[in-house]
Amino acid sequence: MVPSTGIAPHSDPDACRWIAVRNQAPLAREDGGVHHAYRDAFQLQTECHRIATELGHLPPAPRPTPRAQETHVPAPYITINTKPSSSVSAKGASDDLSATLLKHAGFQQIEDWYGRRHRLPTTTLQADRAAVASHAAEMLRAARYSVDLDPDLDTSRLASCIAL
Repeated sequence: MVPSTGIAPHSDPDACRWIAVRNQAPLAREDGGVHHAYRDAFQLQTECHRIATELGHLPPAPRPTPRAQETHVPAPYITINTKPSSSVSAKGASDDLSATLLKHAGFQQIEDWYGRRHRLPTTTLQADRAAVASHAAEMLRAARYSVDLDPDLDTSRLASCIAL
């Protein structure tokens, strides 16, 4: 035990081979040196575990399993669609980043007993609803969210239909 803490290394011929330890007392050596007891308790516990394992009193410690470099977290799924009342709403934006992006695009956040919801103000012009919804979808996709945008609100799709 004494060599594991560094109080008496095997290579030190002047070190003691036994110790008496009292709580909160400095550890002084015969040659006048003082031992600094930083992390001694951890080192003693490790040494005791090694000895108990060697004697067969404990099973060998399992090897740590390596962790993956990066765990893949699925992107939150957000749906932006038109309601029968012709209001535009966004569902699935439950975190602060998506809420901030939707607010920046022009959506209002509503928190009630249904939870956190986002919708365009009813005063938004019909012509502007598709532009705002498409812009919100672009920002959310840039932030790596999966976005399902109602085809009636997709301005890129509407522009290609008009070009035809």
